[in-house]
Amino acid sequence: MKTTLDVPGLSLVCTGCREPLGAEQAFCSACLARQRGEWVASLLAGPMVLILAALVVGAAALAGISTRRVSLLRTELDTTTRRLEISTGQVARLTQLKTSLEKDLGDLRVNYVDARKTLKEKETLIAMASAAGVDSPHYLAGPPVPTIDARVAAVKSNVTPELVLLSVGSDDKVEKGFHFSIYRGTKFVGKVVVEKVLSDSCGCRVLFTDGDARILAGDSAATRLQ
Repeated sequence: MKTTLDVPGLSLVCTGCREPLGAEQAFCSACLARQRGEWVASLLAGPMVLILAALVVGAAALAGISTRRVSLLRTELDTTTRRLEISTGQVARLTQLKTSLEKDLGDLRVNYVDARKTLKEKETLIAMASAAGVDSPHYLAGPPVPTIDARVAAVKSNVTPELVLLSVGSDDKVEKGFHFSIYRGTKFVGKVVVEKVLSDSCGCRVLFTDGDARILAGDSAATRLQ
């Protein structure tokens, strides 16, 4: 409730709203409360502005740092991806090279085994021919022949040298004078030469055998070295 000073001819009013006031009052209660609020707001406004400004600057700085960090991470990811692609290509090429080398090694091993067998047969042939006083080139040479595989069909052992019947003949391109190597499994047994050719078989004379080995029916025969 607003009051006025009881002085004749003198009336006090609120500085803010010009409402009559009581004694020793400069503002009414409403204006005084508003004035205090404005004063407190003015006191807080400065620090709040500074705090908000600091927050804005900090957020901007963090955003800048985050953007640079993301860009750096993307660059590192691209670099790592390229390196991975290069490494994958190198692994594929090395794997292919390894496969090729393993195949070459396998072929070399087969050739080595064939060469060892060839050498063994030649050494046996030379040794036996020399011991018998026979000219070894006569046994080693033989005419060039195609690759022909056969089986020993029969052996006539009551004559010297023994005679061997093979399961191939002229229908298989066998000709007189062809040399056949005889094997039992992978073991070299001996060598024969064709003396008579029929359409589906041929008669051969035994040139020599490996040591005390004897040619038996069922043994393998081939014009090439096994």
